[in-house]
Amino acid sequence: MRRFCCTALALVIGTVLLAVLPLPADATSYVRMRDADLADQAPVIAEVRVLERETGVSPGLPSTRYQTEVLRVLKGHLPASRITVRVPGGASADGTVLEVFGAPHLAPGERALLFLAPRTDGTWDPVHLMLGVFRVAGSPDLPLAVRDLSEAHEVELPGRRLPPEPPGTVRDLERFAAWLADRARGVEREADYRIDLPTEGLRRTLDPFVLFPDNGRCSDGQRLSIRWTKLELGQSVRWLANSSGQPGMSGGGLAELQRAMEVWVDDPGSEIQLLFQGTTSATSGTGGADGLIVFDDPNDEIASSFDCQTGGVLAVGGPSFLCQPKD
Repeated sequence: MRRFCCTALALVIGTVLLAVLPLPADATSYVRMRDADLADQAPVIAEVRVLERETGVSPGLPSTRYQTEVLRVLKGHLPASRITVRVPGGASADGTVLEVFGAPHLAPGERALLFLAPRTDGTWDPVHLMLGVFRVAGSPDLPLAVRDLSEAHEVELPGRRLPPEPPGTVRDLERFAAWLADRARGVEREADYRIDLPTEGLRRTLDPFVLFPDNGRCSDGQRLSIRWTKLELGQSVRWLANSSGQPGMSGGGLAELQRAMEVWVDDPGSEIQLLFQGTTSATSGTGGADGLIVFDDPNDEIASSFDCQTGGVLAVGGPSFLCQPKD
């Protein structure tokens, strides 16, 4: 994936210790996209049913792979009736778990409407991570396409205005599918598929989707919350940045990165202490520090590219941790 026009951090990884307090889930950021732009950028749009989920290490970072049954294809072509969908984040063989904020979690048996791009290994990625995944919810009489953006932070670009989308907006699955199929055939028409749910209705729809739902794989089913414990002890969290820096920026954006850290450190009301320790050639793992920042997605973790005109995923991030606490 390559990003144009705007500065973007491709991936932020932090190593943390397990704790019992929640961590604010805003380390992944995005610029809202029009459905038309998302559809145009996706080589394939398909509704699938999840058959199986497995985690492991692929080139780059740990990932989760979903074996899926293709129910219908609305755009493009798929080579088989079953495909593997890959999402960054998961557990590795040594017990280390990487959680990517905003990365969609799917469960065996559920259906999803996916905007997909192919990978060189034959698997498929959701275009723009969580932006390209709509879970099928609602009732048999009125199936809904629901996208969960609760673990990501929306960024508004100066001078770029899209029509507002209320927080309770969902999509009528069948009308949305028909609109997407028409657009794939070159027929452009007004969207007629949006439904506004009251807050309570939206909450019931999203209730099954919880923060870090897969953590039970290493905690006997108990849901874990995580945070850095160093900060409350008055210690610093160390960061390294990949030496390639951000393309198109003088100095690779490293000076801007350090100034951003200084804002947190200099805030008199904050106990956050961030320490920039220089650059590294590492592009995965934590590079021996508490955190690693890499630029321009060197491992192709996120399908499609950010563009200032159409939007998309701007940066992703999240913690990695061991299944068992350590001293």
